[in-house]
Amino acid sequence: MAGTLRSIVRQEPDYAVSTLVLDIDIQSALWPHVSFWTVSMQLVRAECGIGR
Repeated sequence: MAGTLRSIVRQEPDYAVSTLVLDIDIQSALWPHVSFWTVSMQLVRAECGIGR
């Protein structure tokens, strides 16, 4: 298994959102560089929509 932690931020004049995502690649022991599937989990999400 290999995991990647990503931070995604989007800002506009009247809106902002921040998200923390964990992507986990599930691999085989026989073929370590081939991913069978990727699991993505949204760990945290914060939004502020002042003008919306």
